Amino acid sequence: MKAQMSLEMIIGLLILLVVAAVVIQLFLKNTNISNQQYLNAIEYRQFKDKCQSLCSNAQSAGTQASLAQFCYTKLEGAPDLSGTGQKYIQSETKLLDICNDGVYCFMVFPCKRSDSGQIVDWPDCRQILCDAYYDVYKDTTQANTKVKQIFPSGIGTCVLPPGYANWYNLYFGTNPCTEGPTGSTGPSPSPTSATLSCTQASSNSLTCLYSCPNAVSTQNTGSLSISGTNQRFTISQQAGSDTFSNLSPGTQYSVGLTCDPQGSIQTSQPFTLQ
Repeated sequence: MKAQMSLEMIIGLLILLVVAAVVIQLFLKNTNISNQQYLNAIEYRQFKDKCQSLCSNAQSAGTQASLAQFCYTKLEGAPDLSGTGQKYIQSETKLLDICNDGVYCFMVFPCKRSDSGQIVDWPDCRQILCDAYYDVYKDTTQANTKVKQIFPSGIGTCVLPPGYANWYNLYFGTNPCTEGPTGSTGPSPSPTSATLSCTQASSNSLTCLYSCPNAVSTQNTGSLSISGTNQRFTISQQAGSDTFSNLSPGTQYSVGLTCDPQGSIQTSQPFTLQ
């Protein structure tokens, strides 16, 4: 009799353990992982280290291609979130939510340009990628196709709650290299085949190298201008350089390049003299 009761107790305990395990699994499935848990995940930390390394490489190389690699590198094999309801986290470089399966380096690490010291912002990555692929294909449409291949599903596969900003619409748009972003709060659309690179020439001067996609002639005049001053250079060749002088250290300027007589700026670069 006692033996029978002991067996029944053992069986009962086993049943309770199984039920407890099922209840715990159900609880985990309905519990969202916190943002901090995601940021502390080993895969995420390793990815962030990789992004820092890519940034250092870009700063050393000083090339558009190395910056582009930083911008398009994605977190593959995201931290295991199976069994949780959390499908998005907050970016570390902007107050925007991003999908767990759509995390890129520019969202997790603030990389600074070696020439200007300015952080490579989200819209900068759109410009960098479009320019880099234009250099390869010499065709804006093909560059646009390539950038869309890098971001095949835009923000990722998650569905953001109503009212949450879609970063891809804000900063990249449907056709990032031919139309630019369509969001009203994003940067203005701009053609991406023009290039501009500025470096500090002295304590109060700035030299900018430029390149236009079209042959700029006296009939089709472009310009190189800088904000906050009356300095403006008329350009009549496809590529060249000009130096802005009498500038104030510590002041942030914005240099704009125009390659056509309509006056629209093709590309611009912020710069602060040190």
